[in-house]
Amino acid sequence: MNKNFSDNTFPTWEEIGCLLRDTLGEPEKTLLVERIRRYEPEDDSGKGLKRWLENNNYDLQRAALWLSSVERRIQPKQRNSSRSLVRYAAAAVLLAAIITGIFLIKPGTPAWQQYYIHDPGFPVFMNTRQVHDEWMQEYREGNFQQALIKQAPLAQNAPHNDTLAYYRAVMLFELDSTEEAVSQLASAAIDSGSGYYYRAQLLRGFGLWRLGELQKAREAFRQVASSPEKMHAATAHSILSKEFSAISAPKP
Repeated sequence: MNKNFSDNTFPTWEEIGCLLRDTLGEPEKTLLVERIRRYEPEDDSGKGLKRWLENNNYDLQRAALWLSSVERRIQPKQRNSSRSLVRYAAAAVLLAAIITGIFLIKPGTPAWQQYYIHDPGFPVFMNTRQVHDEWMQEYREGNFQQALIKQAPLAQNAPHNDTLAYYRAVMLFELDSTEEAVSQLASAAIDSGSGYYYRAQLLRGFGLWRLGELQKAREAFRQVASSPEKMHAATAHSILSKEFSAISAPKP
């Protein structure tokens, strides 16, 4: 990596990737942000990144959430060190694509949509014939309606299965059936000890926000803000401070 952080050019994608991953010290981070502010990038993805950061007060934490979401989708078949550069190149390409996509969000886009990060699901190994494989494969490919159909028999037999309940709600939300998604989460009553609890609360917050039930959405995000899962907690904190700070707490 180029160590000349004070170079008189716009940062490279490698440098920006390290910045968003929070792997740099504060001095180097400050210099890179200054370079982003001062110099103009030549490529469209760099221009998109700069404009997005300018419009979001250089909120690097929020940008890192997008990067984290994208990198989860990279599923290298081989994990030996000889493939590390290939994986890094793939991550850099995806980072550039998502930053460009972020800037394409129109000014009229609903506020919640600027924070919502789609859950990419979990890896599927079809040769193992696991119970979740078929519907999750459809889910990961974005075929949510087909995934719901394939998941339905399992959900009927195990209505309180956290995995099935959570992803069913995600799929309903993605299909714009927001009321059904919120209802699904309520009926599933995912326990606070579940690994899906905070993700479900975050999704519930987005659903309520989308439906205009702001007080209830605020309470859902407040629960997520205390999450030990840093990415979800950071999203909730950002939403509460930037979008819900003017909303008063409900009267007792």
